[in-house]
Amino acid sequence: MTRKAALRARAGPESIDDVLNWRLAMCMKRFVITALVGLNLFLLAVLLIGSYTLPAAQAQSGGRAGDFLMVTALASGQAYEVLYVVDVPKRQMYAFVPSTKSIDFVGHTDLKRMLRP
Repeated sequence: MTRKAALRARAGPESIDDVLNWRLAMCMKRFVITALVGLNLFLLAVLLIGSYTLPAAQAQSGGRAGDFLMVTALASGQAYEVLYVVDVPKRQMYAFVPSTKSIDFVGHTDLKRMLRP
């Protein structure tokens, strides 16, 4: 028997099953590799998003939280309220009243002197 005849004899149903099994194994390997690459990309995205921090919002760069205290109070005999701003570090209190187009400064008080025993 020649070599070609031997190869043709092997080309029966068993070799077709072998080819199909080989193709199925290659498809599974390709699927597994694709799934692992996708999983790695997903984990990389989670890592990058998790390590990113938003910049701190600083609306007022000059003052620190707690330096000022604002209180409104009804002015006696008036239809408007007075805005009192307390500068805590300097211990000063400033008063403002509304006018038609702005807020007018009325005056200030030294709280150290006022609250001295």
